[in-house]
Order: sequence, then C-alpha cells, then structure tokens
Amino acid sequence: MTPAWLVRLNDFLAWLNPFLGVIALVLAAMVIAEAAARLPAQPSRAAAAPAQPVRQSAALACPQGTLPPEWR
Repeated sequence: MTPAWLVRLNDFLAWLNPFLGVIALVLAAMVIAEAAARLPAQPSRAAAAPAQPVRQSAALACPQGTLPPEWR
C-alpha cells in the first residue's frame, strides 16, 4: 500500500508541472531574445580579404640558402 504522503506529493507535483513548463518557456524566450539582440544587423566588413595577384615567384620569395645543407 502506498503511503498517504507519497500520494499527496504526487498530486502536488502533477499540479506544479504545468507552471514549471510555463517558467521554462519564459526563460527560453528570454534567452532567444538576448541572443537575437547580440546578432549584428549588418556585417561590418567582408569575411575574407580579396585575393592579391602574385608579384614574385615562389623560388625568388623563398631562397634556398635559409636551410642548412644537411636538411636539403
């Protein structure tokens, strides 16, 4: 047989559950609103810099003399 206090606790929790759901919805809406407020309205600059044309070949830009002879 189930104790009377456990039945009363179960009834109280069944009554409390919808209110906890409403509180969770309110908190979720507040979090979403705050996150939306932090989003930038317009991007301030381009995400990536435009590509630059190559002015010098790689052989001239990276001389071979920088490595010791035993590493070549």
